[in-house]
Amino acid sequence: MLGQSGTNGSGVKLGVCTYSFRELPREAGAKDAVGTVLAAMKACGATQCELFSPQLEPEDPAITAFMKQVAQMNGDSKAISAAYHKMQTGPEAKASRDALRQWRLSTPMDHFHAVRKQFDNAGVNIYAYTINFGKDYTDQELDACFKQTQALGRAAFGSLR
Repeated sequence: MLGQSGTNGSGVKLGVCTYSFRELPREAGAKDAVGTVLAAMKACGATQCELFSPQLEPEDPAITAFMKQVAQMNGDSKAISAAYHKMQTGPEAKASRDALRQWRLSTPMDHFHAVRKQFDNAGVNIYAYTINFGKDYTDQELDACFKQTQALGRAAFGSLR
């Protein structure tokens, strides 16, 4: 049982990577999944998080459809792999990737300051911001991602896909 401070009484704080909540649907009409993530964190008593970038970016319809497919594949790794490849190479993939790049390049830092404030108001500390960098990221997009991370007040963790 966690106390109000988010600890179990011994000073240990419970934290999560918000990726753990990736399958939760966004609130109807929401531009991001921040409200959904914060509600899930409150429900499990977590007060620390590694924030997963897609949860504050616009929803990618192809990824949403893929996640719904995966849920019905009963862990069939070959089927999941084939569906993932189809999603990544399908006609919507380039348009979706271009739209995300444009969003990253054009979204004001106020958006990220507001996200940080939502987490602060909920009593949740963002200790890291995770972005899965791709080989196709432009220098401008990389710069934007690091500025967004700074606006969130955290260090960025990334992995190259």
